[in-house]
Amino acid sequence: MIDGSSILTSEGPKFNIPVGERPYSFTLVPNPSGASEVWVNNYLTGTLSVIALPPTLKLFRVTPSVTEVGVPVTLETIYGGGGSPVIAYIGLPAGCVSASTPFLQCIPSIAGTYHILSTLTDPVTGTFLSAASTLTVEPRVQVSVAVPTRPIDVGDSVTFTATPTGGVGPYTIDWMFGDGQLANGTSVTHSYSSPGSFAVTAQVTDGLFGTATTALSVVVSPGPSVGIFSPEAATDVGFPVLLTAELSGGSSPVTYDWSLGDGANASGPAVNTSYAAPSAYTVTLSAEDAAGHIVYATKVIRISSLPVVTASAAVASVAVGAPVEFSSNGTGGTGALQYAWEFGDGSGTAGSAPAHAYARAGTYTAVVWANDTVGGSARHSVTVTVTASTNGTPPNTTPHPSGSSSSGYAGYWVIVAALLGLVVGGLVAALAVRRRPPPPLKPVAPLPPPPAAWMETPGHAAPPAPGSGADSGSGKRS
Repeated sequence: MIDGSSILTSEGPKFNIPVGERPYSFTLVPNPSGASEVWVNNYLTGTLSVIALPPTLKLFRVTPSVTEVGVPVTLETIYGGGGSPVIAYIGLPAGCVSASTPFLQCIPSIAGTYHILSTLTDPVTGTFLSAASTLTVEPRVQVSVAVPTRPIDVGDSVTFTATPTGGVGPYTIDWMFGDGQLANGTSVTHSYSSPGSFAVTAQVTDGLFGTATTALSVVVSPGPSVGIFSPEAATDVGFPVLLTAELSGGSSPVTYDWSLGDGANASGPAVNTSYAAPSAYTVTLSAEDAAGHIVYATKVIRISSLPVVTASAAVASVAVGAPVEFSSNGTGGTGALQYAWEFGDGSGTAGSAPAHAYARAGTYTAVVWANDTVGGSARHSVTVTVTASTNGTPPNTTPHPSGSSSSGYAGYWVIVAALLGLVVGGLVAALAVRRRPPPPLKPVAPLPPPPAAWMETPGHAAPPAPGSGADSGSGKRS
């Protein structure tokens, strides 16, 4: 150059020196900055001319070409030629700002598909070059988890499934089950060894190392067990039997099904039933909880026949004051039979074979009740004739015929009523005696001569005629 300076040009491999003499000779000088410029040494003018090659756009690329929101990308423009062209990027996603640099790094903030243009402009000649590349930005990676909707019991195998969305594959799923156990995979199976509430966590990592986590809670119930309770495990025919299921653990709701052992079935947590014949019946209960677990229990119910009792007296008639030996025999019923007697004169006692003496003559009906432990009752009666004593001759002692009997609940209450009557009557008599004033004293009169004939009075018998037996008086309890 005439002025001794160097200029940039884009004239190509040919050039002109517009001012001054043509160079007498020139030589090429090695270019220390690269092949995009040619340095020419002009011996005639003593100048060094720098001649730049025109810019060329060799490559434009985006790395990675598929990414996700929040993950950095790099835009790279590779060009040739000399000078310093102006670089600009068109069509960038949100989060990226254009700059005149061959390497632009930015973080997309909105998902979408972007067609990006890289442009080069030569400031000397105004030459414009461009190249395009496509960038796909996926939403941030997410993960959802599916678990069974039915309740979970201890020991159940539970399948957890994770579904990743967004991001860029491949995906890795890591699980934490809240009981110290871990697993990985899209679909995993786990069982819990103890009941409780557990936090299950699934973490997804995509191919660009984007992560997302989802947590949920699962409730694990104890495994179910069932039993049968009945206060009437042993009872009488026709008596009510209450059967109750006793469940522990399990998940609600629970379904109960009963087989009562006599061909009948029922459902529900409690059942009322009764049995028509004496036997041992095996009751079976099945209980199914909401988790699908079925457990069973059995119980034997022993049914006895109703009590039956017979009674007898050692003699059919007896003198006043002489003891009468009674006996009774009961069968059937549940448990040991208890015997209660009412002798027809307002007195009574317990036991199967009591003895009793009557204070007044009359005809008395003695009743015995046989009661079992569940309220079953039976009764039987026997009649005894009590006569006044005559000349010391004992009354007829022929065996007593069988009396009448019944069974059920009635005998029990008759005994109670009789005992209450005895207590009340005794109290009334005692009060009457205490309130009665003493009789006035009378002078002692000489005894009158005996009457010509004995007069009978109630409760006293006339002396027997010579050679005759004792007469029987009659009477009943008031």
